[in-house]
Amino acid sequence: EFFGGLMCTLRGFWVFKEEECVFTRRYPTVEKREQRQGNYIPLPGDQKLGGLVNRQYSKPVMAQQHSFVFNIDSFRVWPIVCVKRLGLFFVAVPQVKDILRKPENNHLPPHKLPLLQLPFITATLVFLEDMATIIGLMSLTQFTKENLYPLHQVLAKAATFGTPTNTDNLSLVPLSFTSQEPVNQQWPPWHPSSYQGKQCIKFLVTETISSYQYDDPDFPNRLSVSGVILCKTHLEGLPEVSAQLTVKSVSPTTLGQINLHPCVQNSDSAGPTKKIVFTPPNGQFVLCHYIIENTKRAPLRGIYQMKENSPTEIKILLQAKLEKLYNNDFEYCRLIIPFPNRGPIEHSKDAPTAGTVVIGSDQRSLVWNIGTKFTGKNQEIALTATVTFSPENDDSEANDPDPFLVGTNSYAKCEFKMKNQSHVGIDVKDVSIFPKSGTAKFKCQSFSVCGEYLIWNSWGKSKYSLEPETK
Repeated sequence: EFFGGLMCTLRGFWVFKEEECVFTRRYPTVEKREQRQGNYIPLPGDQKLGGLVNRQYSKPVMAQQHSFVFNIDSFRVWPIVCVKRLGLFFVAVPQVKDILRKPENNHLPPHKLPLLQLPFITATLVFLEDMATIIGLMSLTQFTKENLYPLHQVLAKAATFGTPTNTDNLSLVPLSFTSQEPVNQQWPPWHPSSYQGKQCIKFLVTETISSYQYDDPDFPNRLSVSGVILCKTHLEGLPEVSAQLTVKSVSPTTLGQINLHPCVQNSDSAGPTKKIVFTPPNGQFVLCHYIIENTKRAPLRGIYQMKENSPTEIKILLQAKLEKLYNNDFEYCRLIIPFPNRGPIEHSKDAPTAGTVVIGSDQRSLVWNIGTKFTGKNQEIALTATVTFSPENDDSEANDPDPFLVGTNSYAKCEFKMKNQSHVGIDVKDVSIFPKSGTAKFKCQSFSVCGEYLIWNSWGKSKYSLEPETK
């Protein structure tokens, strides 16, 4: 099941790129039901909501948090559920269920109720996570209103009238394994009809890599990997498919930490290999999810050093190295250094050893476009730059900047997509179909994209959260 079944009903869903609303979908029918319940408070406008989300995320207690719930005007509008993925904020406001309106709960503020009594919040978080997965699989290089417009088609089937459905709605995603082959959206999510035609089975391994790098012995680097194996089948009849999932770069026990689709009938692990047997639906579905924490080998390692020559001038050294075990083949790769608490950039004198450097469209960031390959010796590249800013002005207040990012407190944010690469080394092999009916083409592809990938200035302070010790 995806999107939390029927356990939540949404008043609205938004995607924000910082404060810019790049997608919005409101549900008037749900709003009318909300009005009839009394004490109705309308939802804020898109622009105001984007500002509220960014202000909430910029609080120090939110350091490195990827999901959170907050309220407006002392819980008059609550809950506002947020998930940060792919550099975007995924936001939804579910309709408050009757549990909060019962007399025995009237004396309790909503945030004091046990989460077991608030399943619509958990279901909304699941919905937002899956929408982030869908966008990640759309292989977009930029997140704009035009590029995200196909989400309306997804929501029309996945969350009709604001209520997420109880089926594997990822089979409805308007994307394909390659841009030349669109997905047939008429395919059912299970097997109510028989397929006849050219047979094929395809796998797509998609991994999202998040990293926090500090260049400080007191603060070890953090690295986490989450992955999705998407399967697309066009097979005649109801065959059984067996396949082996192999992993090369992590311990064999990692393969046991995956969530499999209900169509998987059997799974056995033997060393670095996991054999699965499943009866797939026709069309596209998620075969499994997996999460791997604290892996130690980051694909791109960086050192960022920034010092202030004066209140309006800084000097930067940024070095990046691609690990040799990774394919030097990117769809795109860039490093962005934001300066949200400084004035607009007046001038940048930069000298990159590869790629090009431009001033961001907001005039408060430096963008280093590395390109599709690391061309330096040993796959190492560097950027030196002297950046001059104008004095602070009233326009800076409108950006609602993170108050922590002042002085030498700064980071470089990496954005990339690696082709034909799985960070964890997962591959799908030895695929067989029983009973065999004709010839079926087999294909497996993989790529890795970055989640939140930050390289903190080693000459300034950084955000770091301590993990509890495990006994």
